[in-house]
Amino acid sequence: MQCKGCGTSFQTSKSSEPGFLPPKVFIKMQKAELEGGDDNYVVCQRCHNLTRKSTVSSQLTSQFGNTSTLSPQNFQRILSRIRDEKCVVIYLIDLFDFQGTFLNNLDEIVGSNPVVLAANKVDLLPKGANAAQTTRWIRREILRRKIRANIEQIYLISSSRGTEVETVFNNALQLAEN
Repeated sequence: MQCKGCGTSFQTSKSSEPGFLPPKVFIKMQKAELEGGDDNYVVCQRCHNLTRKSTVSSQLTSQFGNTSTLSPQNFQRILSRIRDEKCVVIYLIDLFDFQGTFLNNLDEIVGSNPVVLAANKVDLLPKGANAAQTTRWIRREILRRKIRANIEQIYLISSSRGTEVETVFNNALQLAEN
C-alpha cells in the first residue's frame, strides 16, 4: 500500500524515513481495506504534517536526508550529464514540497536545453484554487531564485489522475522535433 500524497510505500518501523504510518493507523487502514472500505485519503505522516500542519521533519527533505534515496549528492551525480546532451528536459516538481523538489542549480544541470516544467499534485490543491495564480507563483519563485534556464512552459499536472500528463509529453516531443 502506498501513500496517496507522495506515492511512497507505507512502513511502520522508522518514523524518520519516508512512508511512515503510525502502527495504529496502519492497522485501521488494513481493516478498512479488508472490509471493502475506502482508504483513498490515507497519507504518510510526512504528507499529513505537510498538508495539515505545514511542517516537515528536516530528516525527510532531500536537502537534509541521510538516506541514499534522498541524497542531493546522488541526484547531482545522476543529473550531471544532462547539460552536455542535446535534449528536452521534463522537470517535475511537487507543489506540496516545492522547496524540497526545486533544484536551485537547475541552470547548471540543464545547460541551454529547453525545459518543460511539470508541477505535480494539482489535484490536491483546495477546491477553487486558481491555476493562473499558481503558475504565476511558480514563475515568481523561479525569478526569485535567479533561475535562467530556458523554461518553455509550466504545466500543472496530476500524475495520479493523468491531468495534463499527455500534454507535457506532447509539448516535449514537439520541442525535440524543432
